[in-house]
Amino acid sequence: MMEPITVAMFNFFASIGSQAEEWLDLAFERNSFPLLMRIHTALDQLAGSADVQSAGFARRMLDERVLPALARFPSLH
Repeated sequence: MMEPITVAMFNFFASIGSQAEEWLDLAFERNSFPLLMRIHTALDQLAGSADVQSAGFARRMLDERVLPALARFPSLH
């Protein structure tokens, strides 16, 4: 189960794919852990999509942008 904002992000990423990169740039500039985690959840779900283009975009964003951004935050354990 995902919260409504994360579902909205999933739908946004699924509908426009790589055109979302500008929005993602702005989101990363906010340096917000909760926002990054929501983006991570949405893209992680999209990475399993049957749509090869959407899944590829999601995996690329996770590997190149989201995971490195999350790694800059202190470990919570």
